[in-house]
Amino acid sequence: MSDMFNNPAKSAPNRGKAKAKKKRKLDKKIGIFLTVLQGILSGTFLWTVFKINLLPTNYLLVVIFIVMALFAITFATQKRHKGHAMYGKSLSILMIVILSVGTFYIAKVNGAFDNVTGGSYKIDSIVVAVLKDDPAQNIEEAKEYSFGVQYEIAGEGIRQAVDSINNTVSSNINTVDFDSIQEQATALQNGSVDAIIYNEGYTGMLSETFEGYEASIKIIHRYEIKTQISVNDSNKEFAVTKDTFSVYISGIDVFGAIETNSRSDVNIIATVNPKTNQILLTTTPRDFYVTIPGVSNGQKDKLTHAGIYGVDASIATLENLYDTEIPFYARVNFTSIIEIIDQLGGIDVYSEY
Repeated sequence: MSDMFNNPAKSAPNRGKAKAKKKRKLDKKIGIFLTVLQGILSGTFLWTVFKINLLPTNYLLVVIFIVMALFAITFATQKRHKGHAMYGKSLSILMIVILSVGTFYIAKVNGAFDNVTGGSYKIDSIVVAVLKDDPAQNIEEAKEYSFGVQYEIAGEGIRQAVDSINNTVSSNINTVDFDSIQEQATALQNGSVDAIIYNEGYTGMLSETFEGYEASIKIIHRYEIKTQISVNDSNKEFAVTKDTFSVYISGIDVFGAIETNSRSDVNIIATVNPKTNQILLTTTPRDFYVTIPGVSNGQKDKLTHAGIYGVDASIATLENLYDTEIPFYARVNFTSIIEIIDQLGGIDVYSEY
């Protein structure tokens, strides 16, 4: 009996069966692992595609169907081992590679968009300025000063800033009303007031009126007002693949955060006709005299000055001028132009100066 159990020839079939069973278990585990990994990557890929929000709904549904159908095929082949599991594993590996590469590059594109887009709100920076040689270094040291203000244009922000200053110095500051920002600046220069409170976006305008204005003053206090940009909400349901639509392109004349308001020196309306695949670019000169709705009280002002009150004010101005609807906008400044170029690979500039 002992010879029978120790006979290698007789025990070999048993070892072969055990080895084959072990191999099937390993294959099954590999199949399950690949299927689960493909499922995770499928979900990640679809989430990334959805997040980038570039595909129309119809195309997005097609992508979802294809990805889920391929996952279902892989899953089914791993449930049926006979003859199909190996093909399923090969398909799964191929899909894992495609989904990994696709997710990486879509995420990279999305990251690039994050770097050059945004700005769903605007920031108005209300500042307190004194003359360059004034001894005051901050608002507390200037609380006994007389402050020139103007409430005629976008006065609500100035009122908010004055209230904030009153809270900061624990007293009511002495304010002197003027009809315009130019009158404020003149009063500061001739000593009629000790300081002026105004929207920093006016600085460029004042520099046009008073040569050397920026060099003659210093900012001792800053109050920022963050406001959600309110434009036409029709873009939420706008059929951009069927109907003609317009995009306002604003180029503002500052460095720094794109949310900061300043003069809009470039004002282009890009009108897109998706049926004829044509784009009409309409540019309006920065110094064109227009009415700024809700701001200029019916008076004419330079178009570029609308940008001081935000991109929504520029859009309203151009909609009023051309009697049209502009549901979309894009804006850039000096900093974002640099960032956009960097995202596209950069430009090497060789200059001796």
